[in-house]
Amino acid sequence: MLVHVIMASGSGTRLWPLSRSLYPKQFLPLASDRTMLQETVLRLKGLKTAAPVTICNEEHRFIVAEQLRAIDQLGTVILEPEGRNTAPAVALAAHVISNENDPLLLILAADHVIENESTYISVGAIHTLKNPGKTPLELIEVQSGSYLGEDDIVRFEDLYGRA
Repeated sequence: MLVHVIMASGSGTRLWPLSRSLYPKQFLPLASDRTMLQETVLRLKGLKTAAPVTICNEEHRFIVAEQLRAIDQLGTVILEPEGRNTAPAVALAAHVISNENDPLLLILAADHVIENESTYISVGAIHTLKNPGKTPLELIEVQSGSYLGEDDIVRFEDLYGRA
């Protein structure tokens, strides 16, 4: 089972004066009409995952709940007893989530802007990838289930003559 954990803590000091300690940048709509937290959760909409798990500090719990309810993605909210950066937040989330199913955790930061967002392609779908822009195309394959091999990618046609 894949569980995505969204880290939504922060001190609000890096984007001052827009971002403040009680309202850090991940709760602001900086790149679209949605907040960065909402964009992060919605980016995963096509994946088959459990409900989102969001980790934040005590001061932001109501903001997190309000913003996730607005997009119907509340899930579980874990409160950090004290902000100590990424590793302790991930460890806390892993401890809370751990169970007999041994889930695979996808850890995401809620304060990143990602342009030209990804597209989810379902298993077995035949598709063509094109990159009309100048930015290099990055492919990330998220595997789930017990099979973790790489021989599941089959080239049907290669316009560039690669083997």
